[in-house]
Amino acid sequence: MKNQEPLLDKVYIRRLLAVGCPVPTEEEETQPVQDLIVEVLRPEQTVAYVARSGAELLLPLRITNHSYGPLGIDRVECSPPWDDELFTVLGDPRRYTPEMHTYRMPSGREVPYESALNHSLCKGALEPGESREGILLAISMCTRIPMEYLHGETFLVTVVLVDQYGRSHYSTIEVLVDSSAMIRKPSIYRPLDGVRPGTLNGLDATQQPREPSIEEESNRRKLEMLAQEKIAKSRAPVDQQRRAPMSESEEEEVRRLAQWLRQSIAKSRSEEKKRKSNHRNPEITVR
Repeated sequence: MKNQEPLLDKVYIRRLLAVGCPVPTEEEETQPVQDLIVEVLRPEQTVAYVARSGAELLLPLRITNHSYGPLGIDRVECSPPWDDELFTVLGDPRRYTPEMHTYRMPSGREVPYESALNHSLCKGALEPGESREGILLAISMCTRIPMEYLHGETFLVTVVLVDQYGRSHYSTIEVLVDSSAMIRKPSIYRPLDGVRPGTLNGLDATQQPREPSIEEESNRRKLEMLAQEKIAKSRAPVDQQRRAPMSESEEEEVRRLAQWLRQSIAKSRSEEKKRKSNHRNPEITVR
């Protein structure tokens, strides 16, 4: 009597498993289930942005059901190639704030709500051959991308989709590292080429602001005292002002200080104007 071949061969087993029917087999399946396939839509925009305390991943993906029956997605997981227990996929912001229109990352980066896959994957099953496209958002809360992944390099991220039957579908995608936010930019302010040595900000010692002399400081103080006395006299009653008229020497001192003050102001304005003119057009030395 010839041995009869089993009714269920490997092809039938895979097709039954694809639609969620558990099938007892003598040999365990060694290959992972690949009914939900993840593809990268735009590699140049599949980026991991390095932040001060973590990382932010924006992954434009297409997820397709390659099975023979509808498959729903109960959970989405992502894992980087380094140990990070707090690496997670962002949840639906409308769960607690229904009026939200965007996904907001910790750095302030925003993604329109309709463009994200985070909430749409778990709403409704994918029919056979059906695809769903969008941006999957994930963050690392406290672990930064290791220093070995430099700006412009790539690393692999494993995306796990768990269907309604509890089966995990694994896919690996390539992500670009963007560390531009952490790169120190050079200052745009620099001294002009050819500025004479011994100058400060293009101004020599004669054009720098100088300290007032002892005579100028003394005259300034006298003028302040006379001004205070004049204010006090103006606030005094009229009869007191008539009793204490200003002497000729005091009037002469006031006129002299007022003339000195006008000359000092004119001189300061002239020096300031000359200094600004030289600063705008510095002399260039020929090397």
